[in-house]
This record gives sequence, C-alpha cells and structure tokens, in this order.
Amino acid sequence: MRARPESSPTATSARRPSETAPGRPSSVPLGEVFRSWLPLATSWLVMGLELPIVSAVMARLADPEINLAAYGGVTMPIALLIEAPIMMLLSASTALGRDLASYRLMHRFMMGAGLVLTLIHAAFAFTPLFDLVIVPLLGPPDIVTGPARLGLQVTLPWTWAIAHRRYHQGILIRFGGSRHVSLGTVVRVIVMTTVALTAAVLGAPGIVAAGLAITSGVLSEAIYCRVAVAPILAGPLASAEPVVPALDWPAFRSFYIPLALTSVVSLLMQPLGSAANSRMPDVLPSRAVWPDVGGLLIMFRSLGFELNEVGVPQLE
Repeated sequence: MRARPESSPTATSARRPSETAPGRPSSVPLGEVFRSWLPLATSWLVMGLELPIVSAVMARLADPEINLAAYGGVTMPIALLIEAPIMMLLSASTALGRDLASYRLMHRFMMGAGLVLTLIHAAFAFTPLFDLVIVPLLGPPDIVTGPARLGLQVTLPWTWAIAHRRYHQGILIRFGGSRHVSLGTVVRVIVMTTVALTAAVLGAPGIVAAGLAITSGVLSEAIYCRVAVAPILAGPLASAEPVVPALDWPAFRSFYIPLALTSVVSLLMQPLGSAANSRMPDVLPSRAVWPDVGGLLIMFRSLGFELNEVGVPQLE
C-alpha cells in the first residue's frame, strides 16, 4: 500500500497529538481518545435498539412467527451480505479523506459501488434468482419464502443509503464531527420507530412494517449525515492542502480491498447461520427469535465496534 503523507492542519485536535521531545514519537492523550470514542460507541449502542424495536412491532401483528422468521432468517442476512463490500467506507473516508480530491475520488467509488450492489439486491428481490439461489442455499420453510422475498423488495434502497451514510460518517469523524454520528443514529431510530408503528396501525404485514421501518431509518440517517458534512466540505476539506502524492485508484484499491473482504467474511456468518438453522429442528421458532438475539449481541458489542474508526486517525 502506498504510503501517505501527514494530514493537513485543518483536521481536528484528535488528529494533532501533543508534541514530545524532538525525534521521539508523539503521544495521544487518553482523554482525546475517549472523547472521540464515546459518541461513536453511543451510536452503536442506540443502533442496537433497532432490531428489538422492529421485532416488538412484528410480534404484535398478524403471523408474527412467520414474519419474524422471514425477516431474521432470510431478508436481513441477504441484505447485510449484499451491503458488506461498502461497510468499510467509513474507515476508508476516515483514513484517506484528507483533501477535496481524495473525497471526490472515494465519492465516485461510493456511488458506483452503491449502484452495482443495489442492482444485485434488485436481481435477487425481483427476479427468479431468489428461487434459484437463495431458497436452495438458505432452505427456508415454504411458508417463509413469500414474506422473505417481499422483505427484500421493500428494503431495496437499503444498500445505497448505507453507502452514503458510512462514507460521510468517516468524513465527520476525521474533522471532529463525531457527535453528528450519534445524532444521526438517534434520528434513524426515531424515524424507524415512527414508520414501524404507523405501518402497524395501518395494518401492514409484519415484514412490510419492518422493511419500511429500517429502510426509512437508514435513509433519514444518510440525509442527516450529508447535511451535517456540508460545512466540512465547504470549509476545512475545501481549504485543505492537497496531499502529495495524490490519492489514485491503485492506492485506494490496495487500501480498501482487504477491508471490504474482511467485512464480507464477517457478514457471511449471517446467511451461513441461517442455512444451518434451516437444517435443524424447530426451524420457524428459532428463526423468529434470531432478530432479538442479534440486536442484543450488537448492543453488548457496541462499545468495541468504533475503536477502529477512533484508532485510524490517531495513528497519524
């Protein structure tokens, strides 16, 4: 991977460690690390509420076991695996978003990758690929396949919204806007809960209520992050001195591909677990309870998720 120069002086104090003796490495005060970490960890903790809230709404609608099994056993595992290649855009934009040219190059990648992955999502949701690929691999009960396909159709904008959100969150973190990451997550959960309850009142099927809720929540968070990052794009990022050498496609690929593969391998556990579950006893109730378990696991792990994004800027 091509070495990168020091970041511009426009970055936040979290990226300007205090000087030590000449010739010795700089140190990063623990307080700065904590101030960077706390809002990001809070964001993940709040986001962990998403699955339990959606599951609670579906549990009070018609056919809760079927819809919960479709959501937790097919729709979300496939949606998460499709979005996996763009999950690490947050780390990439945090590490490499040092000037406007770098921002624009990664923005083009984000838009292109978001489009391609959305088309893949659409192919599985709206074509016979669902029956030819997903059903044989995951082996869901026949009663679950219809709601699961509907869930994939409703969540079509999910991947592109995630790409926008993660990419601009990285720029916010790099330039001292970590609090906006937390606020965006709060907006997401509020919108998601409102849409889920509204859909339930209107009598929507559980899988539709869940799909609309999580998609609306992510879209609202992506919009919030884009609005929040606008002053940075017009100010510190626009005035930042160009990095030398400039970020180019080979350097970006060498940095990003290992991160993307890490995310893909990690999220591959979701459909693998679902496929294994389909070949065990009590398939329907086991799938139905999984969204709750997954949400609780995210909450328990939330305090460590963002150490990656906190550590990357501090390395400089």
